[in-house]
Amino acid sequence: MKTSLFVPAKCIICNAYAAPSEMPVCEECLYKLQDLLSEKCPHCGNTARDCSCISDIHTPFLFRQDTAKMMLYRFKYWGDKRYMRFLAELGIKAAGINTAKFDGVTYVPRLPRRKRRYGFDQSKQLAKAISQIYSIPFVPTLKRKGGLEQKLLSRGARIKNAKDKYKVICNPEKKYKNLLLVDDVTTTGATLKVCAMILRENCASRVTLFALAKTPTLQPPF
Repeated sequence: MKTSLFVPAKCIICNAYAAPSEMPVCEECLYKLQDLLSEKCPHCGNTARDCSCISDIHTPFLFRQDTAKMMLYRFKYWGDKRYMRFLAELGIKAAGINTAKFDGVTYVPRLPRRKRRYGFDQSKQLAKAISQIYSIPFVPTLKRKGGLEQKLLSRGARIKNAKDKYKVICNPEKKYKNLLLVDDVTTTGATLKVCAMILRENCASRVTLFALAKTPTLQPPF
């Protein structure tokens, strides 16, 4: 019998105990979640799903409201697998991604020191959850070699840092037709786009980019 029947997950938004179900959101916070999905970008006027400020990155949320920040904080630092599955399914559906076209799902690795500190890699767990829910093969393709955190750097520095700090570990004899590359939050899109470029150069014909949230900031073309 599932442990969640006895110990319901705390609400991923308000931290109160949610109902003993597979959805870790309490009844009082459901409207906040709906509001988050329909929030409009202050720059282009579209929802996160159709936001054109950072092109080619599929995402369901804008990383702007306190609701999004608290939800992603708990996802990133608590490591509850129920959160991973909930956000994986919600995020893919809300972002309008057709999962049938992928022959692999991979992820942007967390900094090694962050992984050691918190005991898990949130993007890896999110990719694994997507793999399990949608029956897409999970494929580790990249290794992070350390370095500075991207959020501390300018856009130009992020691009250079990403190029220097990610190493391909996928099988060079295996060429994927369409990989889904997963991350948690994107600000400029530099990390995801550089990682996608590395994968296309080595083991994938096409790479589709997915992040749970994006910061609504106008950026110049990549």
